Amino acid sequence: MTGDALNKLPVELLNAIGRLCGPSELSSLILSSRRLHEILTTLLYTSIELYDYGTARTCIRTLSTDPTSLSLKRDLCSLVRSFTLNFSHWGLSPFLRTKLARRLQRALGRMTGLQHVALTPTYFGTSAIFSALVRATGPTLRSLKFGAEGGDKDANVFAGLLPHLVFPELVSINLPLSGVSSPWVGPFTQILSSRATNIRSLTFDLWEALSPLIEDVDAWPRLEELTLGGKGVPFGERTLGGKLAAFSEFPPAPNLRSLTLLCVSDGDEWPESIVVARDVFPNLETLACPYQLLPAFLPGVEHKQRPIRTVRLNQAYYDEDGGEGDFERGVQPEWESLCEALACIPHSAGPIVNLSFFVNWFDCGDLGDDAVLWSRTLERLAIVVYQDPGRTHAMKDWGKDFFAHTPHLRTFLLSDAPLKASDSSLSFMFADEVRKQHAWLEKWEEHTSALKKVAFSSEFMWRKTGGGWGRRRTNASAEDDDDDDDDDDDDGDDEADESEGSVAFEEE
Repeated sequence: MTGDALNKLPVELLNAIGRLCGPSELSSLILSSRRLHEILTTLLYTSIELYDYGTARTCIRTLSTDPTSLSLKRDLCSLVRSFTLNFSHWGLSPFLRTKLARRLQRALGRMTGLQHVALTPTYFGTSAIFSALVRATGPTLRSLKFGAEGGDKDANVFAGLLPHLVFPELVSINLPLSGVSSPWVGPFTQILSSRATNIRSLTFDLWEALSPLIEDVDAWPRLEELTLGGKGVPFGERTLGGKLAAFSEFPPAPNLRSLTLLCVSDGDEWPESIVVARDVFPNLETLACPYQLLPAFLPGVEHKQRPIRTVRLNQAYYDEDGGEGDFERGVQPEWESLCEALACIPHSAGPIVNLSFFVNWFDCGDLGDDAVLWSRTLERLAIVVYQDPGRTHAMKDWGKDFFAHTPHLRTFLLSDAPLKASDSSLSFMFADEVRKQHAWLEKWEEHTSALKKVAFSSEFMWRKTGGGWGRRRTNASAEDDDDDDDDDDDDGDDEADESEGSVAFEEE
């Protein structure tokens, strides 16, 4: 289609085309004519995600520019509804960092319609930027993720302003605090207290920050998702029992459906005497935690505990479409300890149908005997393994030893994500043995008709259709493109940028 023909299309169709474009393509369309500029600019700026310094510099420079100097005299900041800034640029000089922060402050101060914001680089988590953000967006803000700078001594300066600011729409808060002594505890405590009855999603990256932040909260009547402890952030010096006992201090959250607890040291064990009281999170359906904590939520008592249906241990994850996997770094759970913890699965009132866990190593010949007690109700099982499993020839017998005892299991996934994390070319030794895998699948079919999807690694995904088992390669081994935009002197930097392919720009 020629440019003239495209320019003559009705507005509704142009908007539909624009929604199918990526930022680069949409930018090119906007530059092609004044009419497309007027129609599609709103789409380009509605949602902004900045994951590298070069794009962030270009976009924030344009957003912070005086609207009267832009071609359409339009305040682009007023178009933004979602804004994400998340990049690490260790080579960024203090001068450039300060300049970018100053522009960011100007831009956020004009985003009066902003609904969702995520600022994770802590060197942008200053009191000046936060003050500009909440002043402009308070009435419209729905979700807030703010990586506060722990050393910002001015954080309490504007705390007196917060009681006069209203957050009528705020329902999701994510606070990656650097410590309980952070000057941000006071301001954030005021926000949480004022919105406690409406918050639906809450994340703290530091367990020890929990108590001081919620001390003025009586209840969380609408809270549905809670995450405590961030990646690489330890729980602190409290014992495991002390960590779980902290839940007795947590305000009632009767509607909590999803709980994520992260980062317990590999040496922590779970004393059987430690139990999270039944009236704490009574309607919990999804639990993600280190394997040591699972029995505390599903103790072996007379009555079934909590309607948990999904369990994810030690951040184990397998993306069925792309083959990508994830796991908790720094720990290597042993098979015997895992099975001991998993023995509590039948105690769920769910029942548990979706289970993912990370293990250092296991013997394929032991899967049937060890897993039969906790796998009967499963519909999906994902196992992320740190190194090649042992006795892989025993996989041929998994049909009678394991799958015959899992009548509901439709999806079974093995992930070699830890191997690929160290070298993307690595995988299980049997990952490419297609004929052997197919023979195993046919052997398993003699004992189960439920199984429909299987992965022996992140290389292939097998699916059963009317014509039998077929496979397709995943994209787990695809290498990410590196965007090295380190050499930037930021000259002439007070003008809006027009670089083709940038997320945000304006015509002269």
